[in-house]
Amino acid sequence: MSSTPESSSHPFTKTSADVVLRSSDGIQFRVHKIILSEASSVFDGMFTLPQLDEGEVPVALPSVDLTEDGKTIERLLRLCYPMDDPEIELEDVPCVVRAARKYDMHWAVDRVVKTFMQQSVLENPQTALRVYTVTSDLDLPQAEMAARASLWEPLGKDLPYELNGITPASLYRLLDYRRRVRAEIIGYLVDSQLWSFTDEFNINPHRWGIYSDSPVGVVLPQELFSLNHGHSFYSNPYPPYVQIDQAPVLLDLVKQVKNLKDIRALQVPGELKSALSIQFDQCDSCFEAANDFFRKFFVRLRESVEKMALEVPLDADDDSEEF
Repeated sequence: MSSTPESSSHPFTKTSADVVLRSSDGIQFRVHKIILSEASSVFDGMFTLPQLDEGEVPVALPSVDLTEDGKTIERLLRLCYPMDDPEIELEDVPCVVRAARKYDMHWAVDRVVKTFMQQSVLENPQTALRVYTVTSDLDLPQAEMAARASLWEPLGKDLPYELNGITPASLYRLLDYRRRVRAEIIGYLVDSQLWSFTDEFNINPHRWGIYSDSPVGVVLPQELFSLNHGHSFYSNPYPPYVQIDQAPVLLDLVKQVKNLKDIRALQVPGELKSALSIQFDQCDSCFEAANDFFRKFFVRLRESVEKMALEVPLDADDDSEEF
């Protein structure tokens, strides 16, 4: 014995409807051909099939069986009718988008994406991961924005809940993107040009005469220090100077980039702190001034790192790939 078909809610129950759409789970939607024909070329073609002969009285409204469930169809229809856009949960987006594409309603895809691609959503890296999963699997351009917003969420051996259901292709795409981001940052940090940006960072790789046997040096702004402290470097023509060995400093930074949960949280390497302690061991005031200089330097360095990370494209240029 067949059960009575379940009816949908307003406005898909009107007696003025001229066709019934029936979902895979048996829900009936009384709709208007003229509205759906304008919204979808597929429905337009469907409704132009041969009709009843003139004078023939229909026993009931014509019906069309669809393969989508009622929840998906209702959201799609609400996009077609003159009403507020429906609220669509992120987990329901794939079904609605695939249905919209199937019925040639690409405008509806844009409307659906707009409902969840709000800036507030992407401010949370975990939510951004979930958005990436959906948009990448659907091959939507918004996947790049979501991938960038999720950069600061760590990925361990066990995938987070937000990546549940992700396709292998989308997961590989994300992991490859993060690998290239880290490689770009490390390449930037170990580039000798970074350490010679005197105007921006006041880092000078030149060997001064009085430090002919020293490693790379950091020239500190003279105005940071009080002139009445009696330090020997104020009596010579050279500015305040800190000896550092670049190798351990860079190694520390590279390890931080590889291990950090948040790439933006780069810290002053211990080698630099040790160099400051040696250089200014006789004056706490000068030590604090130099230490503050390096803290500000790393704030600017983190800003540069973040900017660089956000400029890396989600998909690598085929021409740049090496095999």
